[in-house]
Amino acid sequence: MTANSRRNAALIIPLLLVLIWLGLHWPQGSLWYDEGLTAWIVSGPWSRILSWCTQVDIQVPLHYVILKLWGVAAGNSEFALHAFSALCGLIAVAGIVAIARQAGGVGAGAAAGLLLGFSAGFVWIAYEVRAYAFALGLYSLATLFLFRLIEGRPSRFRRAGYALLMLALLYTHYTAMAGLAAHLVIAVWAAWRRAPPRTSFRLLRTLAVPYGLALLGFVPWLPILLSRGATDRSYYPGSVLPDRALATILSFKWLARDDVPIQAIVIGGLVVFLAAIPLASRRRTRMVAYGLFLAVLPIALTAAVVYLRAKLAGRYLWPAWIGIDLLIALGISTLTRRAILTGAIALALVGAPWLTGQIGHPPDSDFRAAFAYIRNYRRPDDLLILRDGTLFSVASYYGFTGCETGDGCIGLPASPITDVTHILHADEAVPILKAQDAAIRGVWVLSWQGDVMEPENVIAGLLETIGHEQAISAGFGDVSLQYFRLDASLNTLQGPTFAASPLVLLPGGMRIDSAALIASSPSLPGDALIAEVWWWRDAGPIMPQINDLRVSIRLVDEKGTTIGQIDQPPSGFFYYPDHWPTRALILGRYKMLVPRDAAPGTITFQLKIYGAADGLQRDLEVGTVRIANP
Repeated sequence: MTANSRRNAALIIPLLLVLIWLGLHWPQGSLWYDEGLTAWIVSGPWSRILSWCTQVDIQVPLHYVILKLWGVAAGNSEFALHAFSALCGLIAVAGIVAIARQAGGVGAGAAAGLLLGFSAGFVWIAYEVRAYAFALGLYSLATLFLFRLIEGRPSRFRRAGYALLMLALLYTHYTAMAGLAAHLVIAVWAAWRRAPPRTSFRLLRTLAVPYGLALLGFVPWLPILLSRGATDRSYYPGSVLPDRALATILSFKWLARDDVPIQAIVIGGLVVFLAAIPLASRRRTRMVAYGLFLAVLPIALTAAVVYLRAKLAGRYLWPAWIGIDLLIALGISTLTRRAILTGAIALALVGAPWLTGQIGHPPDSDFRAAFAYIRNYRRPDDLLILRDGTLFSVASYYGFTGCETGDGCIGLPASPITDVTHILHADEAVPILKAQDAAIRGVWVLSWQGDVMEPENVIAGLLETIGHEQAISAGFGDVSLQYFRLDASLNTLQGPTFAASPLVLLPGGMRIDSAALIASSPSLPGDALIAEVWWWRDAGPIMPQINDLRVSIRLVDEKGTTIGQIDQPPSGFFYYPDHWPTRALILGRYKMLVPRDAAPGTITFQLKIYGAADGLQRDLEVGTVRIANP
């Protein structure tokens, strides 16, 4: 085989294998929420892209623009949208093959392509309808152009191409800035190492043109970036420690997970070992340095940003993937010069995590089936409630356009994007529900991560007071669907009111105002018993111990035996009392199932409130229910 044939095979074979691998993992399920949001944006008018990126979300628009143009030719079906990301993923693989081949030869190129294309994190983003695959493809090509400018002849085509690629990256995803910062350090370091000084200045002058053009092209967007960044309320304030960020980043790349199992630590150590091999042998040290800059700088910069702005996802570090895989490929190719063996070792290394059974996957959100179920069983007098209202985008993509116009569909709370400062309480929900058509006799409630903006589950709590939840004989992954058949009109709904005196007084200004048991009488084994308890917190300083407060929910039979028990914070694990507004009624909704082996008789629904403060313990009997024979 000639040298050209080997080079061509080193490019074609990894691409073909990655294409087959992606085909085997092609998604069969529905788009999940973030993908549905992208699909909604690109399937609407052009003005939707601009308004979304400048007025609603903190995003840059290029991916939406390109995907919309793709949709003009290929359509906006799930398959077409996935195919665009897969194509971008293949471009990224081709780019890293060329980068590593220039850095370490044919074997290194093949190894790098396989390492990237078979990693679990890549497989996730390579069909996900989001900007990451597009950005990774652009970044891979931009890195290749940078290497050609530094190591080859700096032609006008390469300078212009590099400038356009950098500008495209800046308009695709903000995390690209970390990768381009690594490019800048590589450029300065490469110029510093050159001799005589005239050569260094020539390289810096060559690279100054594309960097200057990219910066000038992004300047018009800077005011939008600064203004949107200051108003982003889609995540809770706090910080993520750098070690946690680093572990998550490595875990996502290799395992497609945002937690940190032991496999991620082992793989991280192996990466460090392989990267050190070329340095120890003093071979390709210049290229290894480039790889280190490409890997370490994006990780360090992103970890620092995440520490200040606590919003962590492993795929944020896609710019580091190029450097990590380049380092590993150089390490393997230093051990053996045989291209086939180099590729085989890389394939074994990246394939091993798949054999552990610990590979993560995108959210199992079957919106397609959920909306199809509603469409099949919905009655003319039914209302659809989205819990929360941000789901209007995925609802619209799957054919429920009324969720944008309020025609038979509302969002609670209504919000174009997740806002953790907007929590739905009863005093907001009741007037909205009462204002609906008096002819409504059934309510569907569709939820996905509804606990973020509706942590009390007020919607279900209110509907239970005027109706009964009906069983739904289907599952939709992490999408929740409920149906309530109403016994009375929504305009008869009565919200909670402050009692003349609280039922229970607790330290830290905590109060239980009222409690009621919702259950069929008589009930059968397997039936649900629900206690609705309305809490509130008095004005004054927040006492640390209020977050230690727990409610022990118990079912007690006639003999005094506890036959069911669940312990939780007053309003659940998503909404601790220190986040409650003062003097606002907060729902504690406690659901228990009558045990299947429960004997006929009377069951008492009890609450035991306890905490760390002064051996706190209070008992409250919510109500009793008679259990009949099945």
